[in-house]
Amino acid sequence: MKLMTNSVLVALAATVLVNTISISSASAAACTKGSEGKAALCVEGATQEGEVAFTGKGKSSTTVLFHTSSMEIKCTSMTDSGVFLASSSGAPTQVADRVIHFTGCTTTFTGCTVQPLTFGEGKAPLSGEVSLSGTEFKWKSFPSTEKNSKWQFGVLTITGSSCSVGGEHSITSAPDQANHGPTCTLENATVEAVEHELACTNASEMELLKKELRITSAEEVALSGANSGKKWSFFEG
Repeated sequence: MKLMTNSVLVALAATVLVNTISISSASAAACTKGSEGKAALCVEGATQEGEVAFTGKGKSSTTVLFHTSSMEIKCTSMTDSGVFLASSSGAPTQVADRVIHFTGCTTTFTGCTVQPLTFGEGKAPLSGEVSLSGTEFKWKSFPSTEKNSKWQFGVLTITGSSCSVGGEHSITSAPDQANHGPTCTLENATVEAVEHELACTNASEMELLKKELRITSAEEVALSGANSGKKWSFFEG
């Protein structure tokens, strides 16, 4: 009788083990390579569908740098928020409702004070797309509304009684198209982690005062809302 009981227990244990392995394998297999060139969002082993909120914060060791051929603007802090529009059908992951705040900004022009700058302010949040380019996942951002025949990221306000570039200046896409804007790299995107670095290195396709504007920045992006604290990644879905 004791032998039969032990046999039953062994059989039950084996059944549980097999089921556990099957469940784990199914979960892991949910985020495997699929359609070539497509970027799919994975959260803790599961391919996502629908809206997934995120936030971002500039790295403390990195200053945000905007520059044209005649002007340089440095900002000591940035915060970011928006949503991924995730799809499990093989479509690229879209970005929506993105708003970026830059503070602690200064310029190389004497007598000038730079006010805090916001991209995607009010009813004009930024759009975007995460896609696979070679072996890297690229995050492209662009405006969602048109202003004066150009697509506007935000308004740069510079003050100062002796400032030669004072006033409100639109930062727009360049050239005049809706899907143009800076392209940045999501570092180590295929490794699940709570935070991923989004690095913009001399990224362009923007204009300020009729001159090409480039941005260099680095921020840590994490999921928020219901997925706060969870590990996430992108994969070729």
